[in-house]
Amino acid sequence: MGAESMVMFRIDNTNPNITGSGIVIVNGNVAQYDVVLNKFGSIAYSWACGQASGMMITPNLLRLKYLNLANATYNDCSVMIVDLVGNKSDILPIPLFVVNYNPPAPTPVPTPIVCTV
Repeated sequence: MGAESMVMFRIDNTNPNITGSGIVIVNGNVAQYDVVLNKFGSIAYSWACGQASGMMITPNLLRLKYLNLANATYNDCSVMIVDLVGNKSDILPIPLFVVNYNPPAPTPVPTPIVCTV
């Protein structure tokens, strides 16, 4: 008789579970929002706010940052996480926030004074 072999593998069909922190922090034209998740994944999309960048703060805490936002009220921003095998989380709405950024005026460069004698 020939040798038999058995290959076992586990199919991951569990969607990521995400929960928002409830508070959007706005600093200038950058908004930040923390998301707690049970599985690592990539940020699928974040709709009205544009694409978010994310940084893992702890193994279960993802900090989203929306950069260079225009002055506006943002009330239609959401995020979804897709895990490494393609399972998608529910769409998580991000609470309304307002960007009202007035960048500081540039410091004028003094005009040199030329003296001739």
